[in-house]
Amino acid sequence: MSNNNGAFFAFALCLITVTYGVFQARTLIHGPTLMVSSPRPGETISTVLMDINGKTENVTHVSVNGQPITMDTSGTFDETFVTPEGYGVILVEAKNRFGRHQEQRIEFIGAPQPQVSTGMAEQPAREDGGDETSTQASSTGQVTTAGTTQEPSATLL
Repeated sequence: MSNNNGAFFAFALCLITVTYGVFQARTLIHGPTLMVSSPRPGETISTVLMDINGKTENVTHVSVNGQPITMDTSGTFDETFVTPEGYGVILVEAKNRFGRHQEQRIEFIGAPQPQVSTGMAEQPAREDGGDETSTQASSTGQVTTAGTTQEPSATLL
């Protein structure tokens, strides 16, 4: 009877070892998973900055157009990039520690952005012979400066 107990114990030990090995190898077998939530393919983005976010599993490195980005311990990533105007493509790639990778190619449209312009306005010639120019910007965070060629220091108006 002791031989049967020894054989049963050896069989159980082998079964547990194989089960544990398969469980630990699941990440190698399954490979990396990448799910990009935003932007969606074909989306029109009308903001200057766009968020690229999503979730990964079994991944050690994530990159957007070859630029590494960070992710938290749960595999979630959220990065902000400047939205290019017109047709654009983002390539999001995720790699695991074994070098296996998965990628998503996302095409989008960047809507035209309002342009902040600065203009040079010439002032009439001064009586003292100085030549004054001023630069003005719009009300969205713009600064107006003035100065002369004889007095190069500019003042903030």
